[in-house]
Amino acid sequence: MKHWLMGLGILIALAGCHQPVEPEVSNDLLYRTWQLTQIDNTDGRTVAVSNSEWAIVTFRPNGMILYGANGRYAACCSPNRFKRKDNVLDFVDVKSVPVPEVDNREECTLVDCQLQGDFWEIVTLTEDSLVLKTPYLGNYVYKPYP
Repeated sequence: MKHWLMGLGILIALAGCHQPVEPEVSNDLLYRTWQLTQIDNTDGRTVAVSNSEWAIVTFRPNGMILYGANGRYAACCSPNRFKRKDNVLDFVDVKSVPVPEVDNREECTLVDCQLQGDFWEIVTLTEDSLVLKTPYLGNYVYKPYP
């Protein structure tokens, strides 16, 4: 009985010393917050994008896409989940990831969304630039935010 109590005491002490597992931090440059600066349309036109909440995008390693500086902006017709396959962000058959509540969801009830493709392709990914090719609109050009 004495050995049993001593063993139990050691287990309790070891359990108290157990360090919590830190969330995995990715060194992948994609997984950060970006600001859309321009859209290079498929018809050759370049459109500058003004500073607005919908132009700020955060890609998370768990496959979540957040919009706005605080991640709570409802980008009505934009994808909010993805599955990464090398240089492709696939929006089809993605696993369900809980998306946080957004601040302006009521604005989306009046929007008729048209699907803009099933994926985005990473054309450029560096410390200073992210270029995503979309099937219908062209290239989205981002810089790090802020």
